[in-house]
Amino acid sequence: MKKYNREFYEFVRNHIKGTRYYEMARMVREKFRIEISDKAMSSYCKNHGLKNGLQNYMKDSRVKRLTTPEQDKFIFEHYKMTSNKDLAQMVNEKFGTNFTDKQMNAYKKRNKLNSGLTGRFKKGMVSHNKGKKMSPELYEKCKATMFKKGNRPKNALPVGTEIADSTKEHYLKVKVAEPNVWRFKSHVVWEQFHGPIPEGMLIVYLDGNNKNCDITNLALVSKAEHALLTTLNLRSENAELTKTGINIAKLKDAMNKFKKKKGKR
Repeated sequence: MKKYNREFYEFVRNHIKGTRYYEMARMVREKFRIEISDKAMSSYCKNHGLKNGLQNYMKDSRVKRLTTPEQDKFIFEHYKMTSNKDLAQMVNEKFGTNFTDKQMNAYKKRNKLNSGLTGRFKKGMVSHNKGKKMSPELYEKCKATMFKKGNRPKNALPVGTEIADSTKEHYLKVKVAEPNVWRFKSHVVWEQFHGPIPEGMLIVYLDGNNKNCDITNLALVSKAEHALLTTLNLRSENAELTKTGINIAKLKDAMNKFKKKKGKR
């Protein structure tokens, strides 16, 4: 038979995953009764694109192996969708070892093994402790901080409280309902006088002060008019000038719509 024929290639291809090159060399020597060194086996695999997925510890004799080839193969066959803790336990039970979950995590990182677990619950997944009751000892430790139905947090704010939101502009918001329903104060004030804000319309502050939510300082504009107020620099700290700017924006918007409609004819 040719030294490295098709049968030889198929054997290596089917067994290389998770197998060290020196172990692969031993396996083919036993099966095909041929002489092949560990280095020659490594070169053969690399030349034929056959990867074991393991780091080559043979490059540095100072590195101490923590796993056997059989353990490597087992890990490669079971790491997918298995946590580090569970995988370590599986290896320990099968081989009588004492790997920790941290060691298993380090092993997977060295060998670029991704279990596919994200740590997030997906739709349909069931919590591992569903239906299980808390032990009396654990309950005693936790009961002091448990939330009880009907309890109100000490830092809860009453309805009507006003705060500045976390945006750069710090718009005022007001709590309108329990347990934690907040709305922009300008919206609440406008709707008290004029009813619901139509879809696509925005509130502007005539004097430019977003803390001044008096109804006389609020105006309603469309998104297009709002954009024109900005691009044409039609806003002012003077409320009357801003009103004039809004009228200009409305006129400009109407002209743009007319030109657009005329162009389609």
